[in-house]
Amino acid sequence: MSEGRERFKIVIPRNIIILSLIAFILFISLLFKDRYLEYKKYSQIYNKVKNENQKLELKIKDLKENINELNTDDGIEKIAREKLKLIKSGEHVIKIIDNKGEPQNE
Repeated sequence: MSEGRERFKIVIPRNIIILSLIAFILFISLLFKDRYLEYKKYSQIYNKVKNENQKLELKIKDLKENINELNTDDGIEKIAREKLKLIKSGEHVIKIIDNKGEPQNE
């Protein structure tokens, strides 16, 4: 009985296989398009934040250097002279007066 049966072979035309592959590729591309766009968006945000972080790290480094410089005796003296207009004992202040009789700002 099994000898009498012919094996059935399923024949699928080549065009149907090609169209099925194209449809599958389109489906997959549509499925992952949103995820790819989301990835690009977050990638740009990450790069922007990374650049800002590098700038802030440089600023922190500069500020730490300024703090270290100002914590020296010379730095303290510089601030006292420039900002607070202090002088050492024994020094004399000379103010230059313009033609109108008013002291000039330094």
